[in-house]
Amino acid sequence: MKLLCADTATQIEALAITLDGQPLIEHNLRADKGHGPSILGDIDWMLRAVKLSLDDLDGFVCGRGPGSFTGLRISLATLKGLAMATGKPIYGARTGATLWRAGALSVLDARRGEVYADHPAWAAPCCCRPSALIERLIAEGRAGATLLGDGALAYADQLRAAGFEIPTALSDHIPRAARLVDHLGDARLLATLEPLYIRRADAEINYPEGFPDATEQAPRGQRGHRSNGQPTS
Repeated sequence: MKLLCADTATQIEALAITLDGQPLIEHNLRADKGHGPSILGDIDWMLRAVKLSLDDLDGFVCGRGPGSFTGLRISLATLKGLAMATGKPIYGARTGATLWRAGALSVLDARRGEVYADHPAWAAPCCCRPSALIERLIAEGRAGATLLGDGALAYADQLRAAGFEIPTALSDHIPRAARLVDHLGDARLLATLEPLYIRRADAEINYPEGFPDATEQAPRGQRGHRSNGQPTS
């Protein structure tokens, strides 16, 4: 089975085309300015490189997060669009699967002093401070486990001091979309394949009652002025 895999929940645009679970081609690009401008062109380049078309694929696999709220929606929207256009099935897998190998945990930088951590044995990923992750792993009997991902690198000193292994090779911490195929769920309807959010978005925190209705605001050119044309205080 030939599958196009994508994950953009981190700063790495992780793409792959796999055949029966093995990568035919992989592409990993650090996208500091966002994933949107490059993902379709990179998918087209990969297909051409292995002499395939979208019609030759058997389906699509997307990383669902957790990760960047905006970033992970890029791959979801892109692959949903391709699945709709081709009528091919789409599958989802947790972003942590892009890093799992030989019992390692994925630890992604969630900002604000927190990490997104995940392990294939867990029912769901978690978002917590590194100190809380250390306590959880020790309580689970995972002391000394290998931790992979940009979050592991960001808090490497603290995690190593607690006895965990953080590989020094940067290549070990790069998400690989081809690994998603090892942890697929069933094919999903487009409408039911949702991002995996485990932390409230800034919009929910800042606007608990919803964002003010734009129809109730003054036109942009009139904001900050009274009806008589005098500036407001």
